[in-house]
Amino acid sequence: MGHTHRAHRLSRKAFLMGGEKLQAKLLMALYKANMEHNLDISDVEVLADIADEILPLTRYEVCPISFS
Repeated sequence: MGHTHRAHRLSRKAFLMGGEKLQAKLLMALYKANMEHNLDISDVEVLADIADEILPLTRYEVCPISFS
């Protein structure tokens, strides 16, 4: 697993968008992805998939550089 800087930034964005409830929902999804499904939460594709399920963001808004 690489650095989780992007996951932390996404967590902060979730908090700013929806407070603790939305952030907690995202953090649980990140935890499950990492611990239960052995996914790399430093991977922008994984983050985009998780955010797509939890947050009202497009994949481009999650990681604009990787999708341009």
